[in-house]
Amino acid sequence: MRVSRVAEVLALVVGVWLTAVAGWAWGRQPSVTLLVVAADSKAEPGAARVFGVARQNMQQTRSFAFVAADGVLARGRKAVPRASGTKVLYRRGREAYDNLELNQAVKLLKRAASDLDACLGEVVDLALFTDIYAYWGSALVLKGKKQQGEKVYRTLLIFQPKAELDPLVFPPSLSAIFNRVSREVQRSGTGSLRIDSAISGTEVWVDGIFRGINPVRLERLVKGEHIVRLVRRGYQSWGRKYSVIEGSQGAIRQGLEPLPGLGRMEGLGAQLASAVRTVHYPEVADELMDWMGVDRMFFILVGTGADGLMIRAFYYDRHSRSCLKARKKVFNPSDPSFGEMVNLFCTALYMDVSGQVIAGTGLPTGGGTEIPIRRDAGVGQDSSGSSWWLWTAIGVVAAGGVGLALYFILGGQAGPADGEVIFSF
Repeated sequence: MRVSRVAEVLALVVGVWLTAVAGWAWGRQPSVTLLVVAADSKAEPGAARVFGVARQNMQQTRSFAFVAADGVLARGRKAVPRASGTKVLYRRGREAYDNLELNQAVKLLKRAASDLDACLGEVVDLALFTDIYAYWGSALVLKGKKQQGEKVYRTLLIFQPKAELDPLVFPPSLSAIFNRVSREVQRSGTGSLRIDSAISGTEVWVDGIFRGINPVRLERLVKGEHIVRLVRRGYQSWGRKYSVIEGSQGAIRQGLEPLPGLGRMEGLGAQLASAVRTVHYPEVADELMDWMGVDRMFFILVGTGADGLMIRAFYYDRHSRSCLKARKKVFNPSDPSFGEMVNLFCTALYMDVSGQVIAGTGLPTGGGTEIPIRRDAGVGQDSSGSSWWLWTAIGVVAAGGVGLALYFILGGQAGPADGEVIFSF
């Protein structure tokens, strides 16, 4: 009887495990990357804006697992500083602050701030930056170093003008000092700053806020240190602190270092841009997806015309070798709602493609797409049999059935042993 019980439990565990594995396969999202190419040099700034909007939109969609190209492009690059240990230093510093170990808190939080300064080329974690500087400044004030603490507060408030101290965490005396410094910052003098890069289409970020595509001129920046970042796909991001002087006109012109894979990506992108005009499914699309290690790819071609930017989007699936083409759209870059309109275009595109991924068909589920004209004979017919959702569904049913069958079959092989109590009242 003991052997039978063990077999029953083992069969049930196997069934549950198989079902879990199939469930994981069911929930696996197709990997997808994004490639935006300017059809001409005049379209570079517009293509950069389109890429920024499309990337942000794709990162938020749940239908695909977005794979950024930067990781592939950076292969072979020397390691750059990362702020991976900053959060650990912050947690230790905050714990020391909570225990009133102020000397240790100041030491750890200062190191955390230095870590952030060494990685200004990365996306700035606004919440982490705020927390580090709030606790660091407060620890200095509580230690009796009021001027140093106020300086830290000021650095925080220039970067985050709306920052506040949590009244549930910090005493009223610290909040009063912080609020006074905040009012002083608001009344501070201002200066201007012009930011440019030798690379066309570079995104300019100041104090964690996107300010436009280079060149950018900013007026009425509060005097003091500001964080400036330059970001361009295919290049190593650059960041530094820049001190704005009251009444002055500052300037930054900074080049960017290309990533090792940039040349290959540009070459393949140019080939694809040329091929889409005549070939339904270019072989270079497969080469790009293989290189990026993804299942699917959105390709957006941006050109210039008399009426503005002309945007044409393509969607490639290397497993079914299918291609979907969105109808050409024209946008005016000078329109204040340009970003919103591009965002709506991308949302409609992703939703339309997502419907086809879920349905497993090659037909469009909504307006704005064209049905593929031709498929390679005998290769990758885009039917329900080639869809990941169908096979994962079969896996779920099969795994559950196998587990339950094993459970009942093995469980039914053994009857009650002599003297065994089956029901107990």
